Order: sequence, then C-alpha cells, then structure tokens
Amino acid sequence: MDAFLMQVEEWLAANPATVNGRERPLVGLPVVGTGAGGGQLTKGSIVDQLVKYLAARAAAAPFDVVLVVRGSRMHAAVEYSRRAATATRSVTSALSPELEAAAKELARRANKGELVLFLGAGVSMGAGLPGWNGLLGSLAESAGLQAAESESLSRMSHLDQAHLISRRLEQLGKDLGTSVKEQLAASNYSLSHSLLASLPVREVATTNYDQLFECASSDAGTPAAVLPYAANRNRERWLLKLHGCVTQPQDIVLTRSDYLRYAERRAALAGIVQALLITKHMLFVGFSLTDENFHRIADDVRRAMSGQGQSDLRCGTAMVLSPDPLMAELWLPEIACTPVSEGGGATRAAARELEIFLDRVLAECTDMTSHILDDTFEHLLSPGELE
Repeated sequence: MDAFLMQVEEWLAANPATVNGRERPLVGLPVVGTGAGGGQLTKGSIVDQLVKYLAARAAAAPFDVVLVVRGSRMHAAVEYSRRAATATRSVTSALSPELEAAAKELARRANKGELVLFLGAGVSMGAGLPGWNGLLGSLAESAGLQAAESESLSRMSHLDQAHLISRRLEQLGKDLGTSVKEQLAASNYSLSHSLLASLPVREVATTNYDQLFECASSDAGTPAAVLPYAANRNRERWLLKLHGCVTQPQDIVLTRSDYLRYAERRAALAGIVQALLITKHMLFVGFSLTDENFHRIADDVRRAMSGQGQSDLRCGTAMVLSPDPLMAELWLPEIACTPVSEGGGATRAAARELEIFLDRVLAECTDMTSHILDDTFEHLLSPGELE
C-alpha cells in the first residue's frame, strides 16, 4: 500500500491538475485483499488495518482518499472501524459544531424515512458537467453566435438566452433538446452522487437532465424508477425528473416558453414536489433556489400551510457553499439555508467541504451492526460483542 500511494504522489507531482476542478485530487481504493486476494476469511483484520493506515496516510497526503465498498456488511464494517479510529476524529474536526449537528439531524430524519432529496446542477458539476452559464455558453457556440452577440446575450436572463439560442439552432436545422443531450454526455458520476445515492432515501427530485444519479443509485444497489418515464412500482426508490431527461430531449425544459407552459404540461410533477415539501423534510444539494418553477411550487405550499405555526412551516434544508444572509432570510421559515463554509472562500474548497458533510451524514445513517454475525469480520468485534 505504501508503494502504491508513493506512486500516486509521484504521478500527481508530474500531473498537478485536478480532475473536474476539484480542490484536491481524489484517489479511490477498494478494500484490497478481501476478494480474490486471499483475505476473504479475515476481512475484519484487513478493514481494521486499512482504515487506520489510510487515516494516518491521507492526513498528510496532498490528495483525498475514498474507500470504495460494495454491500451493506462491508460498508458497516468500514464505518464501524472508522468510528473507532482516528479517521473519525479527523473527519469530524473538519466540520463546525453547527454542521456536525446538522449532519446528525439529517441522518436521524433519513433513518426515520422522513428525508427526501432535491438535486440541482451543482451536484453534476462535480462530474465535469456544466452549470447554467457553461451550458448556455456551449449551446450559444453550437448555435453560431458571434463573440459580440454572446456579450449581449449574457446580459439577458437565462430563460431568454435559451429561447434565443433555440431559435438560432432551429435556423441551422438543429434541435435545442438534442443539443443539450450532446453537451451532457457524461458517464462518470461524482463523489457527491455516490454519497447521496447511498443514503437511505426513497424519494428524489431533480431539475438535472443527465443520468448520473441514476447510475450512482444503481451502483449503490438501489436502482431508481425514473418518473414520469419509467414508473416501475417494484423499485425501492424513485427519481422525479422535473425538467426532462437526456433520454427524452423533446421534454427538456430550458426556455422561457417552456417555463410559462410548465403548469399546464407538468402540473402532476409539481404536485409531487409540493406533497413532499408538506409531508417530508427535503434536503437540497447543488440547487440555488432561484428556479422560477420551484418558486411557484414553494409559493403554493406556503399558501396551503399559511395557518400553521412557524415550526410547522419548516420544509427542508438547503446546503449552500457560502453564507448568504439575504437568501437565508428570503427562504425562512420554510427552508433553512446551511452554508458549508464560514466565509466567502474559494468555491472548490467549499465544494470539498460539502463532500465531507455528505460523507458524515452517510456515516451517521449507517447501521453499524449488519456485519456482526459474519465471522469474517470477527477481528473488529469487542469482547462483549464476541460473547
């Protein structure tokens, strides 16, 4: 393992650029030796040593390490070992007391079946996909807009930009939805996708067009039924695509006219989100809370619950990268905006803090007992647990 990580450091020294703009390179490792490596019967000992080693090594390394596991027993064993090792303390110390408390509260809600997710473009940016500005810029190039026109275009609202770009694309015999699909052709999901997909939640809504969460959810062992396109009632989780999907480019919602007609075409989808806001606690990740359709949805919920007390109006928590007091004031009491960085620091550093926070939520959600009856994890057990 030492030799492997030394090679990683040497490679990074020669190739310093990080992937997808991440603050630090991310190195993924399996739980080595527990499969065909000959350690199937001593998994507990391997996990214990590996977690302790990586905790000490990663603390001084110029990169982050993620341990990739499959199966609930191995996941429980790794989290159990991490909680008992210095790795737990190093992760906890990276979070403020406020974030630590927020992580535990969200995990509590998730374990009670009260938590739902709402994912925005920020989650997919970690996988290298563009945000609103980047997507519109690429579409403008595809539409043949000149540099001088692009400057004027940037002064328009995003919805009007998309509407004009759509017209230009039509003049070239191109389709906006198909062009969006081409810009979002990614197959590798982000760490945030993986952490979110591993949470014990059944309902997820998103304004994203890509399929990265679906891929992450399937790899996490919980394939999702995608609404409204594939309403598989046998799936344990469903994902609501509010603004369309790259698999159905004709349904993509992007222009002002799309937004103006949203209520008449997709009222049922908006109604599902309204019901979730009223009955569950919604965790927003990578979502700016500026979407016009979401404002309408939230306003309907606000009016429906206008007779309730302030505490009853709390519908969710929005994870934001940096403090924005006015935005926080705007959404209270319905949604609590929780910043992951205390100041207006670098976006990349704050995005990494969000990953650490989501990892902490997942750790708090994990059942630490599912490996106990497996003899191959015996080394991890205390004398009392062995009796």
